[in-house]
Amino acid sequence: MDNIKAVIFDFDNTLGDRFEYCYQTYRCFLKTFLPEVDDSSLLFESMLQDLVLYDEYGNVSDKGQILRAFEKRYNVRIEMTGKEFARWWIEHQYLFTVLFPDTKDTVLKLREKYKLGILTNGAHIAQWGKVEKSGLLPYMDAIIISGDVGVTKPDARIFEMMADQLGVKCEDCVYVGDTFSCDIVGALNAGMKPIWIWPSERAKPSDYEVTRISKLSDLLEIL
Repeated sequence: MDNIKAVIFDFDNTLGDRFEYCYQTYRCFLKTFLPEVDDSSLLFESMLQDLVLYDEYGNVSDKGQILRAFEKRYNVRIEMTGKEFARWWIEHQYLFTVLFPDTKDTVLKLREKYKLGILTNGAHIAQWGKVEKSGLLPYMDAIIISGDVGVTKPDARIFEMMADQLGVKCEDCVYVGDTFSCDIVGALNAGMKPIWIWPSERAKPSDYEVTRISKLSDLLEIL
């Protein structure tokens, strides 16, 4: 890819291993609200795995939907509303943030040549908490959280905001993300060059021609 001046990242499942911190957050949820279930039991792990499935990689905006499905499946009652659960999630998930093993090294190497940014959908508390806990804040030239600006991916405007903050044109930017409808479509709408990241062991079929990587460090071979 020629003439690239900036590399912009989604956060969850791009820089951060959301599968891992989603699992740990739901584990905390079960231990907090169903303490009577032995956390070493088959039942506990079944509950935990189903919650992760209901979460759908974070693409379920109505947390009450997850809660209702879980309660129905296991015939239990959690004394909180969907909104209360959503607030609990925002206040706890970032505490378990972990990066993919190659994230920091890749970021440090890319920083030698490119401006770097993070552009992510989500609430202020949750996403800023993840960025700060990750330790990546000092290496980023710009960070935009959708909850702070009132615009969400795939709206081209939020990508344009990022390019403006970095002082570059959209066409001179690469955007790396895992969600096709938000990250790839949004980057294309804004005129950026998208790169779709998805682990090879969970490879998604696609007929659309787009640059794909299975891990973040693959960027070092492309750029």
